[in-house]
Amino acid sequence: MRATGAAVVLAVLASTSDGFVVPAVGRAHRFRPLVRPLPAWGPTEQRQKPVLKFTASRSATRQRRGSDSPPTLDLTVVDPYTGASYVHFRQAPELLTKEEEVSLARLVQRRIQWEAVRNRLASEFGKEPTLSEWAVAVGFRGGYPLDEEFSQQVAEGDSAKAAMISANLRLVLSLARKHKASQGSRCLPLSDLVQEGILGLVKAVEKYDPERGFRFSTYATWWIRQTIARAVCDIGRTIRLPAHIHDSLRSVQRVGRSLSEELGRTASEEELAQRLGLTVEKLRWLHSCKYSEPISLSLQPGNGSGLRPDKQSLTSTVGDSVHDTNPTPEEYHNTMAIREDVDNLLSILTPREQTVLRMRYGLDSGGISETLEAIGVSIGVTRERVRQIERRALDRLRMLGACGDATAEAAREHVK
Repeated sequence: MRATGAAVVLAVLASTSDGFVVPAVGRAHRFRPLVRPLPAWGPTEQRQKPVLKFTASRSATRQRRGSDSPPTLDLTVVDPYTGASYVHFRQAPELLTKEEEVSLARLVQRRIQWEAVRNRLASEFGKEPTLSEWAVAVGFRGGYPLDEEFSQQVAEGDSAKAAMISANLRLVLSLARKHKASQGSRCLPLSDLVQEGILGLVKAVEKYDPERGFRFSTYATWWIRQTIARAVCDIGRTIRLPAHIHDSLRSVQRVGRSLSEELGRTASEEELAQRLGLTVEKLRWLHSCKYSEPISLSLQPGNGSGLRPDKQSLTSTVGDSVHDTNPTPEEYHNTMAIREDVDNLLSILTPREQTVLRMRYGLDSGGISETLEAIGVSIGVTRERVRQIERRALDRLRMLGACGDATAEAAREHVK
């Protein structure tokens, strides 16, 4: 996904079930006027997870002034089954208080526990359980009608998860921008970084334990950074580097920055290698991994290819200057024809004579010939005997070749 101007369009899966209603927990009531009722879902096998899309953009005035103020966020939940939009936020929601985070996180954890029970029932029954069966299995005690009240409780858990995600999108955007600034032009586009960061935010919402006492942003920061770093490892380069290479490169960058601050100058390769506990050759190899990128064969020389342009640069490409080691179809056909002729000639010799000539001239080993002594060890004779067999076989080939095809065919039948 590519960024257009200052706008960044991203998508992340947000799990919902039968409804999307934001619970009235603390200041979360500010979401309620923007909620629209959901249409009925399709069959169970056709259900898909809604997509939480948002656009991060600055107003035209802020763009002209170069303001660093946080952008407004347009948030929309889209149902891929019906194509309908349910919730739309014109601006980024306010940050949650600690009490709101605890209340919403408890609803999310309860919803996750209930979902685990539903999956267990589905595996046991071989089909999706009804709301009544699901409610009884989780020990839900509600009023009448049970299905309607339980469905509302399930929807509250889904809405709590969406509220925590939407309230922390600015954290994802901030961390993605910091990563982009630290990596420079070799990093992924900002849109991809934010999208991967949102996936980490969703995982953080699902795993956050509110009873431990720390704020959600502290916990989510680690997950967001981890998913962004893994995305850079997996899709950040045309040829993927292993994760441990990326970790080593980050260590080199971090240690090099701190060492330069201590010395007041740029650290040399020897000093940096000594601080990292690496050899200079290993450090240079890591640098070569960082800055090496494949060159497109369709580029023209001098156009970012690293090759010196010439008079034919306007029509030639890098691929034209690369020699192909594979044979052309004509060369392959000629090689196979010659090999077939050689096999026909050798067929008039005895098996031992064929073996000696094939090993002596490398006919079956890509042109790698064997010595007389090695051939003798292979067939169990002396070096002098191998020389005699070779000479006799060559004399027969010369004689039969001079006599013509009829004599060669008669000799071939005699050998058989």
